Amino acid sequence: MNRERGIVIELLADCILGEMRKNRIKILLAEHEISARDLADQIGRQAQTLRRYVRHEAEPKLEVAEAIAEALGCTVDEVLGVEGVS
Repeated sequence: MNRERGIVIELLADCILGEMRKNRIKILLAEHEISARDLADQIGRQAQTLRRYVRHEAEPKLEVAEAIAEALGCTVDEVLGVEGVS
């Protein structure tokens, strides 16, 4: 019973944190006036993959977030939508 409860708590936490922290790639693309395709080309990824991040269908792995941050001249925290982290 305790193991099942722990799993449920983990799933709830993941759902809550997922809603609170969404990547800001769409916003950053607009701010930098660049298309998902152009950014994908710059970081060596497929445009389709980047569009999935923009639509929040997937979240970028750290190495991809780092590449996006470098290409856009911002921090990984800004890309991932993490607030209050220094």
